[in-house]
Amino acid sequence: MENTSMSDSGRYGLGAVLDSLFSFIGIFAVDGTFLEVNKSPLDRAGLRREDAVGKPIWDTFWLSHSAEQQARLRAAFKTAAEGETVRLDLTIKAAEDQIVALDGTLVPLLDERGQVTAIVGSATDVSDREAILKQLEQEKDFAENLVEMAPVIVLVLDKDGRIAHVNPHFEQLTGYALAEIRGKDWFATFVPERERGCVERVFRQALSGCPGRGNTNAILTRDGREIEVEWHDQAIRDETGQPVSLLAVGQDVSQRLAAQAAMAASEARLKEAQRIAGLGNWELDLRTGALHWSEEIFRLFELDALGFTPSYDAFLDVVHEDDRALVDAAYNRSLTDRTPYEVIHRLRMPDGRIKYVHERGVTDFSDDGTPLRSAGTVLDITEQRLAEIALTEAERRSADLVAELKTTVATMARRDRERVLLNQMLEMLMSCDRGEDALDVVHAFSKRIFSGRYGAISIHGDPGSGELRGVRWWGKDTLDVDMRAALADSSHATCAANEAAALSGFHERCRGCEPKNLVCVPLVSDGDTFGSLVVAPSPGNRDDHARNDRELAVAVAEGLSLALSNVEMRRRLVRESIKDPLTQIYNRRFFLETVAEAMAQSARDGTRFAVHVLDLDDFKAVNDRFGHPCGDTLIEMVAQRLVATIRSGDTVARLGGDEFAILERLGSDPRDDAASLAKRILREVGQPFHLSGHQVRVGASIGIALAPDHGVNADVLLRSADLALYKVKSDGRRGFRFFESEMDEEVRSRRAFEADLMAALPRSELALHYQPIVAASTREPVSFEALVRWNHPSAGLLLPDSFIPIAEDTGLIVPIGRWILRQACADAMAWPAHIKVAVNISPVQFRTGDIVDVVASALHETGLEPGRLELEITESVLLQKYDWDFSLLHRLRDLGVAVVLDDFGTGYSSLRYLKEFRFSKIKIDRSFVAEVSGDGDSGAIVCAVAGLARTMGIDTTAEGIETEEQLQLLRVAGCTQMQGYLFAKPRPVGALDFKPTGIRRRHRATA
Repeated sequence: MENTSMSDSGRYGLGAVLDSLFSFIGIFAVDGTFLEVNKSPLDRAGLRREDAVGKPIWDTFWLSHSAEQQARLRAAFKTAAEGETVRLDLTIKAAEDQIVALDGTLVPLLDERGQVTAIVGSATDVSDREAILKQLEQEKDFAENLVEMAPVIVLVLDKDGRIAHVNPHFEQLTGYALAEIRGKDWFATFVPERERGCVERVFRQALSGCPGRGNTNAILTRDGREIEVEWHDQAIRDETGQPVSLLAVGQDVSQRLAAQAAMAASEARLKEAQRIAGLGNWELDLRTGALHWSEEIFRLFELDALGFTPSYDAFLDVVHEDDRALVDAAYNRSLTDRTPYEVIHRLRMPDGRIKYVHERGVTDFSDDGTPLRSAGTVLDITEQRLAEIALTEAERRSADLVAELKTTVATMARRDRERVLLNQMLEMLMSCDRGEDALDVVHAFSKRIFSGRYGAISIHGDPGSGELRGVRWWGKDTLDVDMRAALADSSHATCAANEAAALSGFHERCRGCEPKNLVCVPLVSDGDTFGSLVVAPSPGNRDDHARNDRELAVAVAEGLSLALSNVEMRRRLVRESIKDPLTQIYNRRFFLETVAEAMAQSARDGTRFAVHVLDLDDFKAVNDRFGHPCGDTLIEMVAQRLVATIRSGDTVARLGGDEFAILERLGSDPRDDAASLAKRILREVGQPFHLSGHQVRVGASIGIALAPDHGVNADVLLRSADLALYKVKSDGRRGFRFFESEMDEEVRSRRAFEADLMAALPRSELALHYQPIVAASTREPVSFEALVRWNHPSAGLLLPDSFIPIAEDTGLIVPIGRWILRQACADAMAWPAHIKVAVNISPVQFRTGDIVDVVASALHETGLEPGRLELEITESVLLQKYDWDFSLLHRLRDLGVAVVLDDFGTGYSSLRYLKEFRFSKIKIDRSFVAEVSGDGDSGAIVCAVAGLARTMGIDTTAEGIETEEQLQLLRVAGCTQMQGYLFAKPRPVGALDFKPTGIRRRHRATA
C-alpha cells in the first residue's frame, strides 16, 4: 500500500501543478468531496473548477452519469478511506455526451498518526485501448462462431492429451457431445488401439515444436464406425513459450481414402492383367512431349525403367530400323486424318533379338483440331507372328513343290486320265491335316491310277507321329498270303535303298509266282526313308510301259511324302506356338490354357492341383555382371532343372524373363504335396551353376495357390500365386509361401504406402537429420552424415529402414536421392567452412548412369565446394558391374568430391576394391564396433582394417559407438574418426552443435 502523509491540501499549493497535467488528477476529502482537480479534464467536460470543488464526486454529472458508476465510486472511496489503495475502471461524460474511458487509482493520504486525511485520485484516458479491446472481442466472437460453424473438426487437447474442446462438426460426426467427453483421454477414447502409439508420438512431436501437417488416422464414433481424418496440428504456448495445449484441425477423408484404395486396387489389377496378357499401355502429351509407359511396356521392351526416359524419339530408337519409317508414318497419318492409330512392327532388343508388337492408339483433339494427347496399347505378338511367318513360309514352299511336281507329272504321264488323277490327288493331299487322311487319299488314288494291278504302301519309319506304321495293299483278291508277305518284305527292304535285294526277296518268297518285274519306289522325308511304294508292272512287259509305271509310282510317292511332311510341319508349328523359344518348355499362353482345362476338370471330378509361380533371386545381378547371353544360358539351365524336378503329368512353363510357373497335380494331401515340390525346387535351383568359367548361385522365391481354394478361374489362381510370391520377396526372398486371404490386404497396404511415398516429396514430408562424425583425438565434428526422415501422414516420423528399401524397389530412390543430395549441400552452405557433409548413395542411383551429372548439378546449384562433399557407397554397388562402377567412381572423384566406402566388412569385402580405386575413407560397420570389446575377433579385424588404411593414407571411421569403452579401444586400434550415439543422435539441421561433443547418456538405437 502506497501512503503519503499531509495535514491539508492547502499546504501543497498544487493548483498550478495540477493544471499543467493532462491526466485526471483530483484531491478529495475522505467523504469524496472535491478539494482540487486539474484543469484538463474540466475543459474536456466543458466545466469550471467551481462546478466541481466542494461537491461529492458521485454528485457531479460527468462522473456519475449512471447508477452503476455511482455505486462503484462510493464503494471505492469507502475502501480508500480505510487506508487501502484502490484500482478502478470508470468513464466520464465529456462534451457533446462523449464517453471517455479512464483507468483510475485512489491513494489515501495519512497524517502523522496514520489517519486518512485526504484521498488523491488519478486516472488515464484509455479510450483507444477500450476500442481495441472491443474490436478484439468482436473478432474473437467472429472466430468462435466461425469455428463452431465450420465443416471441419476442431479439437483442443491439453498437454496431457485430455479433451478440452471440440466443435459441433466433431459432435455431429462422432455422435458425442462436448459435455460428455470433456476431460477424457483422447487416445484411449477415440483412437483405435492399432494406431494409438503412432498418434501419441505425433502428438508429442507437435507439442515439442514439430507441427503435424497432413497426418491421417482413424477415429471411433459412438456407433463403432471408423472415420479417417487428416489432421493439421499446432501447439498453443504460454507467455514463457511452454506448450499448454494442442489445437488440431481435421477433415473427414474417409471417402477420399476409400476412392484412393479402390483406385490403387484397380491399378494393381490392371497391372496384373497387363502382365498376364503381355499388354502395356502408353500416354503421350503432345503439348509437352512427355511420354508415359506402364511397367509392362518396360518389361516388353526389356528396358530398365530407372535408366531409360521414355520419349517419342527414344521409342523410335527401340523400333527395328527397317520399321521406323512405317511406324512414324502410321502415327502421323492418324494425327493428320484424325483416325485411330494401328500398326504391327518389330522391336530390336538390346541383345539383337527381334520381337513383334501390335500397337493401337487414339488421339484427343481440341475444338480447333489441335492434337492434345494420344493414348494406346502395345501387345506382344512375337510367338503368334513367328508361327504365322513359319506357316506362311512352309505353305509357300509346299506350293512351290506341288507346282514343280505338277509340271513333272505333265511331262511324265502318258495318258490324260493318269495326269488328271495325279493332279486331283495332289490337290487333295495339300488340304490334308492328318497323316492318316493323306495315306487314305494316296491309297484310294493308287487303286485308280494303277487300275487292275496289285500294289502296296508300306510305312515302317516315323515321318511324324508314328501312327501310320504298317502295310496297305490293293489288287487282286486272289493274291495269296505268301505274295502279300513277300510284298511287305520287299517294301521294307526297299527302304534300305536296295531295290535289287528287295525284288530278289520278293521273288523268292513268291516261289516263282508271276509277275516278276515289281516297281519299288522309296518314301522319303527330309532325306530319311520311312517306307516304300510297290506296284506290279503293266501287262505286256514292254520297256515303255515299265518306264511309265516307274514315273507314275515316283509321282505318287513324292506326293505322299510331301503331304506327310506338310502335316508334320503343321504339327511342329503348333508345338512351337506353345513353347518358349529360349527354353523349349511351355509358354505363358499354353500354361494358362492348361490351368483353365485343369479348372474345368476339377469342377467335374474334384481333382486338386496347385499353381507354383517362381521368380529367380539375384538374376539381374548375373545379367549385369556377365551379360545377356550368360543370363539366357542360366534361364535355360534353370528350365532344365525344373523339368527334371517335376513329376509326369505336371506342367512347367516360362512366363517371361526369369519367371516360371508349374501346374502340379496333387494327391490326397494337397498342401504337403505342394510344399514338397516347392522344397525340391528351392534345393535344385539353389545348387551352383557354371557360366563362362564362373560358378554362379541364384535363389528362388515361390508363391503357391491351391485350386479350387484360392481361385475360381485361371487368372484369379495365377494372381493368388503372384500375391504369395510377392509376400516371399517382401519377407526376404529364397523361400515359398501359400496364398492367404490377408495377402490381398497386405498388397493393397503396400501399394498405399508406395503411393504415400510417391507423394512425400511433393508434400514436403521428407526431412534431413544430421549425425556428427568427430575427430577421434579432439571430438570436434569434422563432418555430418545426412540421414533422411519421413513425416508420414499417419505413421509419424519414420526412419529410413522402413521406407528406403521400398523406394529402391520402386525406383523412387532416384528422385528422393536427388533431393537428399541437393538439400544436404544447401544445408552445408550455412555451416562452418571446415565442416563437410556426407550423403549416402544407393546402388539404384548408380544403375541410372547419371549419378555424376546429378552430383555436379547439386554442387553447381548450391555453390558448395566439391571438397566439402563426401559420397558414401556400400560394397553392394561394386558388385553390380565391376568395370562400369569404377569408371563412375573415377569420374566422381574427378569432380573433387570424396568417395567413402561404407559398411566395410559386411560380407562382400574385397581388398581388390582398395587396390582398384583409392577411396578417401573407409567406414567400419557398426556390427564390428558393437563387439569390439568382446572376446571374439572383431577387435583384431578392426585393428587390421585401420592399420591397412593408415598404411594407404586413408581415414577410418568407426560407426555405431555407444560407450566410452568402445571409444578408447577404437582409438587404440587406430581409427581416426568416430560416429555414434555417444557423441550425438541425428538431429534436425537447426539443432546442430558444431562444438566439440561431450559424453552423453548411453543409448541403444539405430540411426
